[in-house]
Amino acid sequence: MEKVSKSKIQYLLLLHSVFGLMVFTLLALCACDDSFVPAGNYIYCSLNPDGSELATRDNRLYSNIWGSAYYVSDDLVFYISNKIYRRILGGANVIQISPDSLDVTGFVIDQTNQMLFYTANGDIYRSDFNGQNLQNLSLKNSRTLSAPSLSLDGIYLVAIGSTRINRLDLLTGEWLELPQVLYVRHAVYVSSEDAYYYYGTHTYNGSLALYRLAPDTEEPERLIYHGTWNSELSYQISSDQRYFGLLRRENYWSVDQDDRLQVYDRLDKDTIEIGKVFSYAFSPVEGKMLYSAYRNGLGDLNLLDLATGEEQLLFDGIYTRTTYSGFIDKITWRSDAGKIFYAGWEDYRNPGKSLLSSPEALLTNDEQELYR
Repeated sequence: MEKVSKSKIQYLLLLHSVFGLMVFTLLALCACDDSFVPAGNYIYCSLNPDGSELATRDNRLYSNIWGSAYYVSDDLVFYISNKIYRRILGGANVIQISPDSLDVTGFVIDQTNQMLFYTANGDIYRSDFNGQNLQNLSLKNSRTLSAPSLSLDGIYLVAIGSTRINRLDLLTGEWLELPQVLYVRHAVYVSSEDAYYYYGTHTYNGSLALYRLAPDTEEPERLIYHGTWNSELSYQISSDQRYFGLLRRENYWSVDQDDRLQVYDRLDKDTIEIGKVFSYAFSPVEGKMLYSAYRNGLGDLNLLDLATGEEQLLFDGIYTRTTYSGFIDKITWRSDAGKIFYAGWEDYRNPGKSLLSSPEALLTNDEQELYR
């Protein structure tokens, strides 16, 4: 009889344990409510700002090839990955704007003067919308620059170098570095206040927050703060640099009460909080914001007037009798706020089971008639 080694016995015991765990997992899954199918579809949609003309499977804007979309107009969409591209909405012809020799890390659009500013290979560049008249604006032997932003008057360009705020006067070509603060991720210069608003951490491994710094002060003022892992946080700034958002989202696939959005109003010095938010986007032209939240078991889409607090439900999360929005994780406005695109997961129930069988899907009487 062949002698079985100790290592082989340990291997067989481990295999038996793994097999047992697989069987237990399958039994647990089978015991779950079968009204939900775990797999869904990632879809792209569009609609008007009043919620009309919802179109699913509208693939004209987003791209997994060219990078993040910046929707200037139907005739001009920019995409940024490690290069910058442009095309018309849904067009087949794609033009590369940045040179092959440059690896792009961030950019900002000056629509008034039809110019692009972008950081690449540690420097900061300026070009027109066609990629022509390319200029390196960095000082020789300067710090590695990233996260560009432009002041509202178009005079000052801000970038982050070695976690410090650096500002360029585009009229004089003079660079200024602020030594007061470190660990800055992104900053804007508000010339009307002669102050900087920036996202950063107070210490090397601190939690991300929004701060305000005036040049004549040594200590920045903290404005909004979550106090959690930075990997769970994301931020946005409205195009008029009035509203600053900070979103905490721990898990990509779900939200809980701690996953909340904070929005700071620079003029009124107020902060609003909204719970269970998947994603959000500020309006490009007025004080409004779109956001998607988890409500009634669905991922909806809401339009919030940030000045008045008035809210309008644009999309309730129901596509058809058996399909619904699991969550929306990407929202993009056209620069005139005339069209909205979004992307997210469409989930579905087993055939023959209406959304009304879910106790979470709380519908109005009219909606119940529509979706029976």
